[in-house]
Amino acid sequence: MQEMIKQRAQQQISFMSAQVEARRDQEIARLQQQQTAMAARIEHDRTVRETQITQTAAAAEQRRKQAELAQDMQQKVYDQMSKAGPAAGLGYGAGYGMGGFGYGGGLPFGPQIDPARVDEMKTAQQTHIGQQQEAIRAHVSATAEQQVNMIERVAAQQIELAVSQINQRRQIAKDQVMQGTQQRQWQVDQQHMQSTTALEQQALQLQAQGR
Repeated sequence: MQEMIKQRAQQQISFMSAQVEARRDQEIARLQQQQTAMAARIEHDRTVRETQITQTAAAAEQRRKQAELAQDMQQKVYDQMSKAGPAAGLGYGAGYGMGGFGYGGGLPFGPQIDPARVDEMKTAQQTHIGQQQEAIRAHVSATAEQQVNMIERVAAQQIELAVSQINQRRQIAKDQVMQGTQQRQWQVDQQHMQSTTALEQQALQLQAQGR
């Protein structure tokens, strides 16, 4: 009987442990899926932002080239006008006015775009984005690790509690079996003693009658 109780308790412990571990594995798998999805979103955001930076830098470079092209064209016009001679210069001066081209006070091409400065800003922004993404990844990874450790601890506590409860029930069942066995043994001893006493009394009666 005690062996059967022990086996049953072990089966209950195994079953309960399997359930707790299954729930633990499901929670860990869910956290890993969330971490993977978060990493994918982070990478997507990084790609989008780097693409925007690259496009902005390309647009700035395109504007720079357009400005250089316009400056070259106006410089050629100016050179041609300069070579036309004083008479042509007077004619142009009367018809169009040199001031219309903005010469003498600087060519009106707007603020100049420095390619080195554009590359510097692009690199700085990409570096900042990379550092920011790495910090987010590290935070997500650390948070996931903490949650996994907490799940492991909770699962271990649940298993420990279940084992303790099952062992308590097993001990109670064993005590009940022992108590029942002792009670039955006491009853058997009582019956034996009563039977022995009755036989002794009968023997005494027979002896008395034989006298």
